[in-house]
Amino acid sequence: MMRRTIPGVILGVGLLFLAFLPSWSWAQDLDPAALDRVARFRNEVRALAADLHRVAPHEDTTRIRLIAYTVVSEAYRYDVPVPLVFGVLLQETWQLDGRAVSVAGARGLMQVMPRYWLRSLGPYFGYDLLDDVTNIRYGIWILAHYASMSNGDWR
Repeated sequence: MMRRTIPGVILGVGLLFLAFLPSWSWAQDLDPAALDRVARFRNEVRALAADLHRVAPHEDTTRIRLIAYTVVSEAYRYDVPVPLVFGVLLQETWQLDGRAVSVAGARGLMQVMPRYWLRSLGPYFGYDLLDDVTNIRYGIWILAHYASMSNGDWR
């Protein structure tokens, strides 16, 4: 019986990949428009993370990056302007307190009201409104919902 080691398997997969590499035309497979979108996405995540770090320098860098990535990806998904989400985020919890609960009962970074949204959105986004990612998903979906009610007018 032949004994396989993890480094041996990795080496084998790597050599297999290299065997097919010359036949794969990298230049033809890359869509310039897609590369531009990826670059724009990365730049927006970096810029938002820098802004969030300036607002809350005491926060962990990993958490800041996670918030920035989630905000930008969800804003792109629902076609909500990233600066608008940033503004709402700062208005609701300017110190980025993900555990914030208002007197009225709104929770998390985007101050989502559970009595209005938890039942309808919970199956899609989860039920923990004190989780940063879940709360941002709720908040951006709610912003997009209200924008659709006003024909996309953000004013």
